[in-house]
Amino acid sequence: MNLNVSREKVQAFSLILMAIGISLLALADYSTSGIALISLAIWIMLMSESVLLAKVQLEMMTAMESISKRKEREVEQVLYFLRQSYIAASPFESIDGAKKLCDRFHVPAMVISINHQIIKANSLMHDTLGWNYPDLNNVHAHTINDPLMMSKIGSWAAHPKNVMKKSMTSHYIYVNKSGEKISGLMHATKIGVLGFYVIFYPDCENAFTYDDVEKIIIDSKLQN
Repeated sequence: MNLNVSREKVQAFSLILMAIGISLLALADYSTSGIALISLAIWIMLMSESVLLAKVQLEMMTAMESISKRKEREVEQVLYFLRQSYIAASPFESIDGAKKLCDRFHVPAMVISINHQIIKANSLMHDTLGWNYPDLNNVHAHTINDPLMMSKIGSWAAHPKNVMKKSMTSHYIYVNKSGEKISGLMHATKIGVLGFYVIFYPDCENAFTYDDVEKIIIDSKLQN
């Protein structure tokens, strides 16, 4: 049976066969042929309805599958949006949040693991320390730290009264790629128990140096 034949044509054909069968059934000599034609007409009509129902079921299944996939995509998009919103709102609660913040800062910054591995350093931190971006990423922090200064900061952080502090600020010294020491102000914030978010303000880039501020204070006292 040609499945492209319309339902109306199949029904019309079945009715014609049935009418012919009934006519033959009325004649005693053709009763067998009449029964056969009526049976054929009924069979054709049942097969037509069966094919139609199968097509409707297939279309419904396809539509439901499409709706299900669209719902899955929508749920994934909502979850992604919520996750990104949470990361943006809480940058110091996850490494991903800190990494995103690192890219947005317009000062030298980096994300360091709890094992002192540089997870990510922004381009300004690379420029400050004379590294090509992104070569500092995945380098151990010892590479850019002054050993004595790092030891002092480690001892301070390990002191019982400082262990629970979530952040610290200190004058600090980093070592650039050529071995030159660069002093400045360093601020470190804990990222939960996963690592640290570090900002560095080199002295050479300050609008006023520490000595300038000291001189201003002294001059102010003298004037008073």
